[in-house]
Amino acid sequence: MYAALGVREYWLFDPNGVRRDGGALLEGWRLDPDGVWQPVPRSPAAGGLVSEVLDLELVVAAGELRLRDRQSGDLLPDLTEATRLLEHEAERADREAARLEAARKRIAELEELISRGRAS
Repeated sequence: MYAALGVREYWLFDPNGVRRDGGALLEGWRLDPDGVWQPVPRSPAAGGLVSEVLDLELVVAAGELRLRDRQSGDLLPDLTEATRLLEHEAERADREAARLEAARKRIAELEELISRGRAS
């Protein structure tokens, strides 16, 4: 069914470690050119499973399924982390906008003073 839908990889993740078949917490399957599902081998370098579709590595970190950049080795932010980063950046942008507005007002005040000085 997955192959008929165009799925090239799929992943099984058991965060509770209670698989009845005794399988690993994380397994991946990839469709080979002959249309047969093959297990995705563990990455020798980091021990995760490499997704060719995503060009990322799937790893279990602190009991959670995470994605890791294959080049840098950095974990990609999860939803909570990404939300926190976005909120931080929004706060920073608000502070910068307020600073720029204060500078714009100060420039306008100085221009007014200069204009008055020329008129005198």
